[in-house]
Amino acid sequence: MLGMAASQPCSRVVDKRQDARVNRGESHRCHLGGYDAVMSDAASVHHVSPGDPSMLSDEDLAVLEFEENWFTATVPREQAIMERFGISATRYYQRLNMLIDVPAALEAKPLLVKRLRRLRSQRQAARSAERLRR
Repeated sequence: MLGMAASQPCSRVVDKRQDARVNRGESHRCHLGGYDAVMSDAASVHHVSPGDPSMLSDEDLAVLEFEENWFTATVPREQAIMERFGISATRYYQRLNMLIDVPAALEAKPLLVKRLRRLRSQRQAARSAERLRR
């Protein structure tokens, strides 16, 4: 399952709400020693190292590969995500959104990451414009 590569607890649980999310097994982001980390449960953290593409985990590369080729699947995208990674589509998109900000992902898949960043920026701009019209 994604987000379960390393086994060390998050040292940045700072409030009771965050602690409750961890105890329920929900994800949250934390920052440890210059690395982003996605907390998937109380006992495991998945560290994403900046820079070198070889530092991306196998799960990171699998997410990028899947995103690059998902349209070739014969099943709906959400079903393919569940079958391939064993996580919900929401968790997959959270993971992907975090990954496209990692320099190592940009080095590994520059066209994909730049396209996803551009699409994310366009969606954010559209939401902001919609809020201003109200």
